[in-house]
Amino acid sequence: MIRRIYPASSRRNELYPRVVEALRAAGHLVHDWRENDLNWQEVDPDHASWTCANYVAALFAPVADRKFRANRAAINWADTCVLILPCGRDAHAEFGYAAGLGKRTLVLLDAEHRGTPDLMHRFACDFINDIDALLAALTRRTDVSVRA
Repeated sequence: MIRRIYPASSRRNELYPRVVEALRAAGHLVHDWRENDLNWQEVDPDHASWTCANYVAALFAPVADRKFRANRAAINWADTCVLILPCGRDAHAEFGYAAGLGKRTLVLLDAEHRGTPDLMHRFACDFINDIDALLAALTRRTDVSVRA
């Protein structure tokens, strides 16, 4: 079964490009948000010194709004969201949005899963720990309901 996949992760995650490549090689349709990634320098080169009001205004700047809408549309299009750890707040928000829409959600754990545990990963339908296991999980028919 060919899936439409939104891989949520960090631009700093070195595994992300390999996951996208493997998913595409397996025939899945994959949205690569790196093609639409927002560099906050585009909004304001002085973004490191924003106040709360500057931050909120920047979220609605035209370039930020376009990129937000494109990524939201891609999550809406997808039938599956894969959270590729480690990652940050944006990826977790994308994962939560996908789960709230009833999409199939999987968490690809990082090799040594260190760091702070995240309770809301329980929204995941499945947990996997490598690319081969991810590809196998995508071939299984799975109920998208959250684990109880």
